[in-house]
Amino acid sequence: MPDTFIPHEKLAAFAAACFEKLGLAPADAQLVAETLVASNLRGVDSHGVVRLPHYATRLRNGSIQPRPNITVQRTGPATAMVEGGAGMGQLVAARAMREAIALAQEAGVGAVGARNSSHCGACAHYVEMAAAAGLLGLAFTHADPIMVPSGMQKVFLGSNPIAFGAPGKDGPPVVVDM
Repeated sequence: MPDTFIPHEKLAAFAAACFEKLGLAPADAQLVAETLVASNLRGVDSHGVVRLPHYATRLRNGSIQPRPNITVQRTGPATAMVEGGAGMGQLVAARAMREAIALAQEAGVGAVGARNSSHCGACAHYVEMAAAAGLLGLAFTHADPIMVPSGMQKVFLGSNPIAFGAPGKDGPPVVVDM
């Protein structure tokens, strides 16, 4: 079967419409759709629109809440914790990065944790947010065990993604997402 190419704007609009039908608020649906399509555009299809059916299943079965009550509690001059309300990981991670940016602008550094969330997709999106604000950004998360460490016989470690972003000099940001 030959490849079919769809303009990324149309793909994002389609994904956003799907998320709205699944109960997400329009702005939230747009954010999640944009992060998925951005992953496809970066060539990380495993975190792109292919995840839509998985997210749809979780939204339908209630393990992800479409309209979570996401709250932030500042825990120190440069720290905070985001309570995700069992929401889409992209919404929780973006809220955490917005808070980290605000803290960094106030205190020089910002460290924010998040809990009660779900799969946040590729972390590149969040460090790009920091870079766009003129800041260095780090984003990382846990992952379910999927790897067998050297010398062991059982699955024990997750891939535990980490991303780094920095403003580019006279150009796009530097982003490493692994």
